[in-house]
Amino acid sequence: MRSTLLRAAVVTASVVAGGCGLTTQPQPLVPSQFVRSRAGVGPNPIGQPVGQSGALAYGELHSPLLPDEYPNRHPNSAPGVSPMVQRDVPGPGEGVGAQPSPVAAQSPTTRPDTGDATGYQVVGTVVATVNGTPIFADKVLSSLDRELAAEAHKYGPLQFRGVAAHDIDDEIQKRIDGQLEIEQATVSLPQDAKTEAQLIAQLWRRQQIAAAGGSEAVARQRAVEAGESLDDLIQDRYNTALVQLYYQQHISPRIQVTVADEKRYYDQHRESDYSKHAEARFRLIRIDFANNGGPEQAAAKANRIIDDLKAGANFEDEAKKFNDDDSLKQSGGEVGWMQKGGFKYDNVEQAIWALRPNQFTDRPIEVSDPVSGNAFYIAQLEERRGGNTRPFDDPEVQRGIYSELSSQQFRELRMKDLRERLSRNAVVREPRGLDTAVDMAMQRYPVWASAK
Repeated sequence: MRSTLLRAAVVTASVVAGGCGLTTQPQPLVPSQFVRSRAGVGPNPIGQPVGQSGALAYGELHSPLLPDEYPNRHPNSAPGVSPMVQRDVPGPGEGVGAQPSPVAAQSPTTRPDTGDATGYQVVGTVVATVNGTPIFADKVLSSLDRELAAEAHKYGPLQFRGVAAHDIDDEIQKRIDGQLEIEQATVSLPQDAKTEAQLIAQLWRRQQIAAAGGSEAVARQRAVEAGESLDDLIQDRYNTALVQLYYQQHISPRIQVTVADEKRYYDQHRESDYSKHAEARFRLIRIDFANNGGPEQAAAKANRIIDDLKAGANFEDEAKKFNDDDSLKQSGGEVGWMQKGGFKYDNVEQAIWALRPNQFTDRPIEVSDPVSGNAFYIAQLEERRGGNTRPFDDPEVQRGIYSELSSQQFRELRMKDLRERLSRNAVVREPRGLDTAVDMAMQRYPVWASAK
């Protein structure tokens, strides 16, 4: 609907603009000549003006005259593509940590090695072909520049080569899949969907120019500095939109999520995702048997500490003075917040949860540990907060579950669609393509590894 209105508005604006070439001065119009008091008929009274001021209402949509007047309330949401499809089929640079990179295969580059972070001495090397369309190594590497540069700081040359080979191999496969998706979308989608993809790409172009202060030249220069051309990036956006619209039309309608599916998911994830467990913040004093001459001497020391606490001694001060656990001694016995059931000694935790805030245990609690040794503990509860479980009836819970299950089905259907496409298309991985791409990455390794 929105794209139809956009196109209609553009046509209307063009017709109005076309009248500017008239050589005769038209007679001025008065409102009675083009607005007539008339009640709207039906739910969508297009072309039926009413005798009142304000925007014309086309059904429930207030339509502005020109496309530029459409408010972009969701700037990250492309028109015509559902949020789920956008999330699961992200555009160039929209993945976590990803950089803008072409999905479609590009012509071989002749860019020379300039010695900067994006230059490669070997360019135009084909790593794979998809139905005769080549995928070039330097384009694969350009999309991995930042990722590989970060990994060069972590690994020596030998380890880096193995990590780079894994990343490059994954990226080659992504590009093979992407090219197959673009070809499938191109032959499957009707012309109006392709027009919608063009609108999405042009909207993105306008956003880049706006971000560059309204200068297309600046936007183009920024793209070049990032190692791409603005035209290539616009083509990427078109290809992504094309693939998204293909999946929206051919995959999304096959998704079926029932209430029983949602309830089953909720039951399986209730404790981990929808329950907040009760928590307690407390302090501990540990008295080791071994450090105090045995169990009797340790018990006597623990009881003296408890007597001091009863007489008004500060628990934190006693913990710093007498603790046999160095970390507890340093923190004044502070353990911090811990979920119920999270402490390693059940009897100590039970004693803590039986206390009220600012109370301490009135007797030593014995623990046996084959690793750290036997000891007595004294505990003080600082504060406690209760837990809760979000019910299945919560609309937000159900929306989240529906979104997650829909995405799961979408990803499974997409992978099945891709596997079937791989089996019936001519996809060739060049025998030495991966090794050559890795060699190209190793050319950049010294620069990446030494960069600050």
